[in-house]
Amino acid sequence: FAVGELDKARAIFGSRISGDPAETNYYLGEIARAQGDSISARSYYEKGLAADPENAFCQVGLAVTELKKNPAEGDRMLTALAKAKKNRKDPELLTAIARAYYDDMTARGDAILEAAEAAGDKSAAPDILRGERLEPTDPGAAAGKYEQALMKDPDNVPAYIRIARIYMHSNPAAVIERLRELEARDSGNPLVLQYLARACFTAGQYADAIALYERLY
Repeated sequence: FAVGELDKARAIFGSRISGDPAETNYYLGEIARAQGDSISARSYYEKGLAADPENAFCQVGLAVTELKKNPAEGDRMLTALAKAKKNRKDPELLTAIARAYYDDMTARGDAILEAAEAAGDKSAAPDILRGERLEPTDPGAAAGKYEQALMKDPDNVPAYIRIARIYMHSNPAAVIERLRELEARDSGNPLVLQYLARACFTAGQYADAIALYERLY
């Protein structure tokens, strides 16, 4: 989900038989919303809240669906969540609220994202969101944001993968080096192996690419 592979993420979350049902339904809602299915998204958020009425992420998701129907009410709900005492120091949640606002209210999103950055200097989430917003128009600047994310969280797989995608064709050797470093620390992670295999293939290292794909499949 964090690297934009929504169909794969939906299949993984949809097949979950253990774990936090509120978290699962939140991500299924986020995937549905990203794919333009607001009705299913709302249903997933409601299921998540039925499992855990205090789940703030599902509350954010529900507020986003309201933002589309009734902007004033959706804005009120998101503002209340951002100002709640228990949420003001949660950079992950504030980043989710900023992401919600970026659909329609960019200035609000910017303000909340600044609050997320101020809430905690150890979270990579705000930098990754800034990178995502920059990537379509300035991939080099986006990569810089992902590098900042890695300074805060050196093992953040989504940041590594997003950097890898940016430089996959222009500098595959550097991508291979970085991903091998990560794979040494997170051995067997299928997402890391998948992108490492792609980088090896792009660089003409076909034997290595085959060996990696064999590990995957």
